[in-house]
Amino acid sequence: MRSYNLTGVVLKFTNFKDADKIYTIFTREKGKISVLAKGVRKISSKRGGVMDTLNHVSIGIAESPSGFKILTEAKNLSSFQNLKSSLDNSMRGFYLAELIYRLTEEEHINNKVFELLVTTLIKLDHHLNNEISRINAFEIALMQALGYEMYLDKCAKTNKPYRVDWEATKFSPSLGGLVCDSQTPGVVIGKNTAELLFSLKTKKTIHKSLLEDRTAVLEADRMIKLFIDEVMDEKLKSTRILH
Repeated sequence: MRSYNLTGVVLKFTNFKDADKIYTIFTREKGKISVLAKGVRKISSKRGGVMDTLNHVSIGIAESPSGFKILTEAKNLSSFQNLKSSLDNSMRGFYLAELIYRLTEEEHINNKVFELLVTTLIKLDHHLNNEISRINAFEIALMQALGYEMYLDKCAKTNKPYRVDWEATKFSPSLGGLVCDSQTPGVVIGKNTAELLFSLKTKKTIHKSLLEDRTAVLEADRMIKLFIDEVMDEKLKSTRILH
Protein backbone atom coordinates (compact mmCIF):
# COMPACT_ATOMS: atom_id res chain seq x y z
CA MET A 1 0.00 0.00 0.00
CA ARG A 2 1.21 3.51 -0.74
CA SER A 3 0.94 6.27 1.84
CA TYR A 4 0.37 10.01 1.47
CA ASN A 5 -1.09 13.05 3.27
CA LEU A 6 -4.11 15.18 2.33
CA THR A 7 -5.87 18.30 3.57
CA GLY A 8 -9.65 18.36 3.51
CA VAL A 9 -13.04 19.11 5.05
CA VAL A 10 -15.17 16.28 6.46
CA LEU A 11 -18.50 16.24 4.60
CA LYS A 12 -20.22 13.24 6.21
CA PHE A 13 -19.69 9.81 7.71
CA THR A 14 -21.40 6.43 7.79
CA ASN A 15 -21.06 3.86 10.56
CA PHE A 16 -19.45 0.63 9.38
CA LYS A 17 -19.32 -2.69 11.21
CA ASP A 18 -19.02 -2.49 15.01
CA ALA A 19 -16.34 0.16 15.53
CA ASP A 20 -15.48 1.70 12.16
CA LYS A 21 -16.69 4.64 10.08
CA ILE A 22 -16.49 5.53 6.41
CA TYR A 23 -15.81 9.24 5.98
CA THR A 24 -16.46 11.35 2.91
CA ILE A 25 -13.91 14.15 2.73
CA PHE A 26 -13.47 16.92 0.18
CA THR A 27 -9.73 17.35 -0.21
CA ARG A 28 -7.55 19.91 -1.88
CA GLU A 29 -5.35 17.30 -3.54
CA LYS A 30 -7.85 14.65 -4.71
CA GLY A 31 -11.31 16.18 -4.54
CA LYS A 32 -14.03 14.10 -2.88
CA ILE A 33 -12.85 10.78 -1.45
CA SER A 34 -14.19 8.01 0.78
CA VAL A 35 -11.95 6.70 3.56
CA LEU A 36 -12.32 3.83 6.02
CA ALA A 37 -11.36 4.73 9.59
CA LYS A 38 -10.89 1.64 11.72
CA GLY A 39 -11.81 1.66 15.39
CA VAL A 40 -12.87 5.35 15.57
CA ARG A 41 -16.14 4.47 17.32
CA LYS A 42 -14.31 2.98 20.26
CA ILE A 43 -14.24 5.11 23.42
CA SER A 44 -10.45 4.91 23.43
CA SER A 45 -10.11 6.32 19.90
CA LYS A 46 -8.50 9.76 19.68
CA ARG A 47 -9.44 10.27 16.03
CA GLY A 48 -13.22 10.24 16.38
CA GLY A 49 -13.52 13.85 17.57
CA VAL A 50 -10.91 15.05 15.12
CA MET A 51 -13.04 13.75 12.24
CA ASP A 52 -16.29 15.52 13.15
CA THR A 53 -18.37 16.74 10.21
CA LEU A 54 -17.22 20.15 8.88
CA ASN A 55 -13.80 19.88 10.53
CA HIS A 56 -10.85 21.10 8.45
CA VAL A 57 -8.32 18.31 8.83
CA SER A 58 -4.93 17.02 7.77
CA ILE A 59 -5.04 13.25 7.25
CA GLY A 60 -2.74 10.36 6.44
CA ILE A 61 -3.96 7.77 3.92
CA ALA A 62 -2.82 4.24 3.10
CA GLU A 63 -4.14 3.23 -0.34
CA SER A 64 -4.20 -0.26 -1.81
CA PRO A 65 -3.43 -0.94 -5.51
CA SER A 66 -7.20 -1.19 -6.09
CA GLY A 67 -7.74 2.33 -4.71
CA PHE A 68 -9.20 1.34 -1.32
CA LYS A 69 -8.27 4.02 1.25
CA ILE A 70 -7.67 3.63 4.99
CA LEU A 71 -7.23 6.52 7.43
CA THR A 72 -3.89 6.19 9.25
CA GLU A 73 -3.70 9.54 11.07
CA ALA A 74 -5.73 12.71 11.53
CA LYS A 75 -4.98 16.21 12.77
CA ASN A 76 -7.57 18.91 13.35
CA LEU A 77 -6.75 22.23 11.64
CA SER A 78 -10.04 23.94 12.54
CA SER A 79 -13.31 22.71 14.04
CA PHE A 80 -15.25 25.99 13.50
CA GLN A 81 -16.64 25.93 17.03
CA ASN A 82 -18.43 29.30 16.72
CA LEU A 83 -20.31 28.03 13.67
CA LYS A 84 -21.30 24.85 15.54
CA SER A 85 -22.36 26.75 18.67
CA SER A 86 -26.03 26.85 17.65
CA LEU A 87 -28.32 24.54 15.71
CA ASP A 88 -29.22 27.19 13.11
CA ASN A 89 -25.61 28.07 12.33
CA SER A 90 -24.41 24.47 12.30
CA MET A 91 -27.21 23.52 9.89
CA ARG A 92 -25.96 26.19 7.48
CA GLY A 93 -22.55 24.54 7.58
CA PHE A 94 -24.08 21.09 7.02
CA TYR A 95 -25.96 22.54 4.05
CA LEU A 96 -22.67 23.63 2.44
CA ALA A 97 -21.28 20.15 3.03
CA GLU A 98 -24.33 18.44 1.53
CA LEU A 99 -24.24 20.69 -1.53
CA ILE A 100 -20.64 19.77 -2.27
CA TYR A 101 -21.25 16.11 -1.49
CA ARG A 102 -24.16 15.93 -3.92
CA LEU A 103 -22.74 18.10 -6.70
CA THR A 104 -19.16 16.83 -6.95
CA GLU A 105 -17.79 13.59 -8.37
CA GLU A 106 -15.45 11.17 -6.61
CA GLU A 107 -11.76 12.09 -6.96
CA HIS A 108 -12.41 15.06 -9.23
CA ILE A 109 -9.98 17.82 -8.18
CA ASN A 110 -11.44 21.32 -7.99
CA ASN A 111 -9.25 23.74 -6.02
CA LYS A 112 -11.73 26.59 -6.52
CA VAL A 113 -14.45 24.61 -4.75
CA PHE A 114 -12.10 23.58 -1.94
CA GLU A 115 -10.93 27.15 -1.31
CA LEU A 116 -14.50 28.43 -1.53
CA LEU A 117 -15.67 25.91 1.08
CA VAL A 118 -12.87 26.63 3.56
CA THR A 119 -13.10 30.41 3.09
CA THR A 120 -16.87 30.39 3.59
CA LEU A 121 -16.65 28.24 6.73
CA ILE A 122 -14.07 30.67 8.14
CA LYS A 123 -16.33 33.64 7.37
CA LEU A 124 -19.37 31.97 8.91
CA ASP A 125 -17.33 31.05 11.97
CA HIS A 126 -16.08 34.63 12.46
CA HIS A 127 -19.17 36.56 11.36
CA LEU A 128 -22.51 35.12 12.42
CA ASN A 129 -24.55 38.00 10.99
CA ASN A 130 -26.14 38.15 7.50
CA GLU A 131 -25.77 34.37 7.30
CA ILE A 132 -28.40 33.90 4.58
CA SER A 133 -26.66 36.24 2.14
CA ARG A 134 -23.27 34.67 2.94
CA ILE A 135 -24.74 31.27 2.10
CA ASN A 136 -26.24 32.72 -1.09
CA ALA A 137 -22.86 34.12 -2.15
CA PHE A 138 -21.38 30.64 -1.60
CA GLU A 139 -24.15 28.99 -3.66
CA ILE A 140 -23.67 31.38 -6.58
CA ALA A 141 -19.88 30.94 -6.58
CA LEU A 142 -20.15 27.16 -6.17
CA MET A 143 -22.57 26.75 -9.06
CA GLN A 144 -20.29 28.86 -11.25
CA ALA A 145 -17.22 26.80 -10.28
CA LEU A 146 -19.10 23.62 -11.20
CA GLY A 147 -20.28 24.95 -14.57
CA TYR A 148 -23.82 25.99 -13.59
CA GLU A 149 -23.39 29.75 -13.81
CA MET A 150 -26.39 31.87 -12.88
CA TYR A 151 -27.46 34.89 -14.93
CA LEU A 152 -27.75 37.51 -12.21
CA ASP A 153 -25.91 40.37 -13.91
CA LYS A 154 -27.80 40.13 -17.22
CA CYS A 155 -31.01 38.75 -18.70
CA ALA A 156 -30.89 34.97 -19.03
CA LYS A 157 -32.83 35.17 -22.30
CA THR A 158 -31.54 38.28 -24.09
CA ASN A 159 -28.13 38.85 -22.40
CA LYS A 160 -29.20 42.43 -21.78
CA PRO A 161 -27.14 43.84 -18.85
CA TYR A 162 -29.11 44.17 -15.62
CA ARG A 163 -30.67 47.56 -14.95
CA VAL A 164 -33.12 48.64 -12.26
CA ASP A 165 -35.42 50.07 -14.96
CA TRP A 166 -36.04 46.82 -16.84
CA GLU A 167 -39.53 46.45 -18.31
CA ALA A 168 -40.07 43.45 -16.04
CA THR A 169 -37.97 41.79 -13.35
CA LYS A 170 -38.45 38.05 -13.05
CA PHE A 171 -36.46 34.99 -12.09
CA SER A 172 -36.54 31.88 -14.25
CA PRO A 173 -35.12 28.72 -12.62
CA SER A 174 -35.14 26.86 -15.93
CA LEU A 175 -33.20 29.63 -17.74
CA GLY A 176 -30.91 30.11 -14.77
CA GLY A 177 -31.43 33.66 -13.65
CA LEU A 178 -33.02 37.07 -14.12
CA VAL A 179 -35.19 37.85 -17.14
CA CYS A 180 -36.30 41.27 -18.36
CA ASP A 181 -38.93 40.17 -20.90
CA SER A 182 -42.49 40.42 -19.64
CA GLN A 183 -43.53 37.60 -22.00
CA THR A 184 -41.00 35.10 -20.64
CA PRO A 185 -42.32 32.79 -17.91
CA GLY A 186 -40.77 33.36 -14.51
CA VAL A 187 -41.35 34.39 -10.91
CA VAL A 188 -41.94 38.12 -10.52
CA ILE A 189 -39.51 39.46 -7.91
CA GLY A 190 -39.01 42.80 -6.16
CA LYS A 191 -36.48 45.39 -7.30
CA ASN A 192 -34.50 45.02 -4.09
CA THR A 193 -34.38 41.26 -4.59
CA ALA A 194 -32.97 41.68 -8.09
CA GLU A 195 -30.46 44.26 -6.84
CA LEU A 196 -29.34 41.92 -4.06
CA LEU A 197 -28.89 39.00 -6.49
CA PHE A 198 -26.92 41.26 -8.83
CA SER A 199 -24.67 42.41 -5.97
CA LEU A 200 -24.06 38.84 -4.78
CA LYS A 201 -23.08 37.74 -8.29
CA THR A 202 -20.84 40.70 -9.13
CA LYS A 203 -19.29 40.78 -5.64
CA LYS A 204 -19.93 44.52 -5.42
CA THR A 205 -20.49 46.03 -1.99
CA ILE A 206 -24.00 45.21 -0.82
CA HIS A 207 -25.83 48.24 0.50
CA LYS A 208 -26.86 47.86 4.13
CA SER A 209 -30.47 48.66 3.28
CA LEU A 210 -30.65 45.56 1.07
CA LEU A 211 -29.41 43.28 3.84
CA GLU A 212 -31.93 44.84 6.21
CA ASP A 213 -34.79 44.22 3.77
CA ARG A 214 -35.94 40.87 5.13
CA THR A 215 -38.39 40.34 2.28
CA ALA A 216 -35.65 40.83 -0.34
CA VAL A 217 -33.16 38.60 1.53
CA LEU A 218 -35.63 35.73 1.86
CA GLU A 219 -36.91 36.11 -1.71
CA ALA A 220 -33.36 36.09 -3.12
CA ASP A 221 -32.59 32.98 -1.08
CA ARG A 222 -35.72 31.27 -2.40
CA MET A 223 -34.84 32.05 -6.03
CA ILE A 224 -31.35 30.59 -5.65
CA LYS A 225 -32.78 27.47 -4.03
CA LEU A 226 -35.25 27.11 -6.93
CA PHE A 227 -32.33 27.17 -9.37
CA ILE A 228 -30.38 24.57 -7.37
CA ASP A 229 -33.48 22.36 -7.20
CA GLU A 230 -33.76 22.70 -10.99
CA VAL A 231 -30.15 21.60 -11.45
CA MET A 232 -30.41 18.70 -9.00
CA ASP A 233 -34.02 17.79 -9.83
CA GLU A 234 -34.71 17.33 -6.10
CA LYS A 235 -34.48 19.09 -2.75
CA LEU A 236 -31.59 18.56 -0.34
CA LYS A 237 -32.37 17.18 3.12
CA SER A 238 -30.60 20.08 4.83
CA THR A 239 -32.59 22.61 2.78
CA ARG A 240 -35.85 21.25 4.21
CA ILE A 241 -34.46 21.46 7.74
CA LEU A 242 -33.19 25.04 7.21
CA HIS A 243 -36.58 26.15 5.98
